[in-house]
Amino acid sequence: MSKHIAILSTACLLAAVGCGGGAQTDKPVATTTSRGTTTSPSGDATDARGTSQVRLVSALPAAQRLDLASDDKVVFSSVPYKTVTPYKELTDNAAKFSIRSPGASTSSLADNNEAMADGHRYTLVALPDEKGKGAQLKAFRDEVVPDAGKAKVRVIHAAPNFGEVDVTIGGKKDALFEDIDFGHEAGYKEIDPQSGTLQIRRDGGEYKNAPKIVDVGRMQFEAGRAYTLVVAGTNPAKPDLIKFVDEPTGASTSRTASSDETMGSEKSTTKMKDHSRDTTAAARQSSSNTSGTTSGTTRGAGNDAGGMTAQPGATGTTAPSRSDLSKPPANVPPASNSPS
Repeated sequence: MSKHIAILSTACLLAAVGCGGGAQTDKPVATTTSRGTTTSPSGDATDARGTSQVRLVSALPAAQRLDLASDDKVVFSSVPYKTVTPYKELTDNAAKFSIRSPGASTSSLADNNEAMADGHRYTLVALPDEKGKGAQLKAFRDEVVPDAGKAKVRVIHAAPNFGEVDVTIGGKKDALFEDIDFGHEAGYKEIDPQSGTLQIRRDGGEYKNAPKIVDVGRMQFEAGRAYTLVVAGTNPAKPDLIKFVDEPTGASTSRTASSDETMGSEKSTTKMKDHSRDTTAAARQSSSNTSGTTSGTTRGAGNDAGGMTAQPGATGTTAPSRSDLSKPPANVPPASNSPS
């Protein structure tokens, strides 16, 4: 992986926690969206490969579909509005990201130069500009591991002309987040597990006659999960809420051997046992056969695995939501995470 030490050092200083803060996971992560569930490798695994992981959220209503390119190489293609792509590994620490109309090779709608750290995860959000006519591309680092017994939640404001917004749960005294500016993120907040009707409260904006409080659906926040809520759209009376859940799942890659290593060790043991049994059988047959012909044969590698099956960290999600984002479609295939 090409290293840009000066860029990364500067990024760490500016972000204060840019290269730390527990953003790297030791387990695979299951991500549930309205389209189903995908699983991405652990941060430890991608760190060892010298890669970071990125995904794209399209919160740009004016664009029917989008391509995302990294240094002119297409990473995601033809992404519809309100879609959250699976994570994909990238090999460069510093990249120029561009969003384009599908198939456009040079003309970009918006660009963003980003410095990324090995083993970390990033969400890129395509959203309108402040006037709601153009486009911009923002990047946010993902920290998907909550404290024990807690849920994590963050809100990204991608709806132009709405003014500042508060995000609340109906019936609760205190808001989850207050005064979120357009184009910004209200960073992760740890909360107790709870449920209720999620509300968006507007403060200002161009639509004076639009309701100030809008219900956007019921949410259930469960322990062990990190929730991202993207407020999008151009209609303040009916904002779009793009929501997705990340959950570390499966075996810790930093403390356990990989399935390949485990299978390799067990295969070796099985081969030794098979060889020992076959040698003994051959000796007995030789001693009882007056013609001196040995009839014992060594079993082939087809029995080496002994019925073992490699167990990946996760093949879907081990914890679907109970209401929103819950019960993802069955048999959703995991995302392809091969490095670009």
